[in-house]
Amino acid sequence: VHAQTREVNEELGALNTEIVKLQTTLRSLKSVQSVDEMKKELKAFSASNSALRARLEPLRDSEAKGDAITEVERVKIEDAFMKVMEAWLDRRRKFNNLFDCVLEGTGEPKKKLWGSLG
Repeated sequence: VHAQTREVNEELGALNTEIVKLQTTLRSLKSVQSVDEMKKELKAFSASNSALRARLEPLRDSEAKGDAITEVERVKIEDAFMKVMEAWLDRRRKFNNLFDCVLEGTGEPKKKLWGSLG
């Protein structure tokens, strides 16, 4: 009787090990896309690539024809950007100076005052 019990327990242990392996395999297979899903995804990516290539084609053509931005236009745009950037930095500096004066007057930390101001 003890020998049969031991045999059955060993067989049960082997079957439990096999069940765990099969469950692991099943979980890994469930996480993998099916062939149909992969085909759909490939089709969507191909369509997206085609759309992006269609958008790029005119840009590539204009570069070949010399319709790209000229050096004079580029400099003009950069100068305008720098003027706006300098104005923004000036406004930021003035605000920070004013805000520092307010902080000195209130005696509160910066974060607390920002929190109360919203």
